[in-house]
Amino acid sequence: MKDTKVVQLADRMPRIQKQSGKKPGKKKENRRLVLYLSVLFLLVLVVVYFRSPFSNVSGVHIKGSHYMSKEAAMKIAGITYETSYFLINPADAEQKLQQQPTVAKAKVSKRFWHQVDIVIEEYKTAGYVEREGKLVPVLGNGRMLGALPDRKLPVSAPLLANMEEEAVLKDLAGELDRMPAGIFRSISEIHLEPKPSDPLRIRLYMNEGYQVMATVRDLANKMEPYPLILQNIKPGEHVLIHLEMGAYIERIGAEGKKNEG
Repeated sequence: MKDTKVVQLADRMPRIQKQSGKKPGKKKENRRLVLYLSVLFLLVLVVVYFRSPFSNVSGVHIKGSHYMSKEAAMKIAGITYETSYFLINPADAEQKLQQQPTVAKAKVSKRFWHQVDIVIEEYKTAGYVEREGKLVPVLGNGRMLGALPDRKLPVSAPLLANMEEEAVLKDLAGELDRMPAGIFRSISEIHLEPKPSDPLRIRLYMNEGYQVMATVRDLANKMEPYPLILQNIKPGEHVLIHLEMGAYIERIGAEGKKNEG
């Protein structure tokens, strides 16, 4: 009996070893199958995500634009809230924006979470002229924009009066564009007051309450002494500042200040 049992156990050993040798292969195949299914599942998730509203732009932030509304800027840049965040090409959007007459430079950037930032650098507004009862912005490059729907100024800049000739207006705009910001902000109005010896003579009305006689030619450089001239004027003193050929102060009476010219 003992010998018979030993033989039967021995007969089973190869079969057991053979069966046990198959198990590692099956486990490896199972792991591989799980890996394939996981990758497939992730791919499906990615496809579903990109085709769903969750991948769209969730916010657009615009800075520096005075003449272009947020909606207009988004339309020009080709960006909507239905646009996939990952399909936005910042360089392409910047190029489209910079083709606009008011835009000197545009920067488009993307950030977390699905946010788009648009920073616009506009050409300087040199002033405003009146045409048919409406104000028309004039840029520093001499280009005139469309008339404003109301008399509300989007950017602080002087009113330019009696400027009918386009060439004169363009030259003046170029000078104002080059003028230091501090002096430019002091100008309230500029009136063209030509005379036989100087058809480009202008009168500047300053926010400080003074008037300046100058000429369009080289105006930016001729206005540079203005801050120093103010230091030599006593409070309450009525003067007319001349910057045509040189720089000097003409003291006048209260009534003469209004009529001097």
